[in-house]
Amino acid sequence: MGDSNVSRRNLLGAVAISAVAGCTAVGSESGVQLGNVQIGNTVDKPISFKLRIERDGALIYLNRIEVDAGALHDVERTWNSEPGDYSVFYTTSLEDAIHRLSIPVDGGSGNANCVDLRFHCRSDTTDSVIYDESKPGWSGC
Repeated sequence: MGDSNVSRRNLLGAVAISAVAGCTAVGSESGVQLGNVQIGNTVDKPISFKLRIERDGALIYLNRIEVDAGALHDVERTWNSEPGDYSVFYTTSLEDAIHRLSIPVDGGSGNANCVDLRFHCRSDTTDSVIYDESKPGWSGC
């Protein structure tokens, strides 16, 4: 799946560095566009989902999202459609781990120019699905 655990300290350090960096990475002509992001909560209680998205090392989205029990939440897309290499960091109130997902996936399939992302939050784990070749009905691509 491509997820790797990142310590909270490393994530907070990355947040602090981004806040004081004073400059951002120059846009990339390579990579992919990030379309829509959805979060599905399959447990019987509300969860808190923390999401951080970076494009070419620059912060483009950071938010804590409350997702009702059994609900599917569409993340408000505030980023532009500039192509690049994305790093997605996420954690939920159901677990302590912070996960990192790289888009495009290293050694991944397809030559898609736009991808959509969906998270499935379960009581024991959170899975992520990257839609690159086949576009779901809620696609932003």
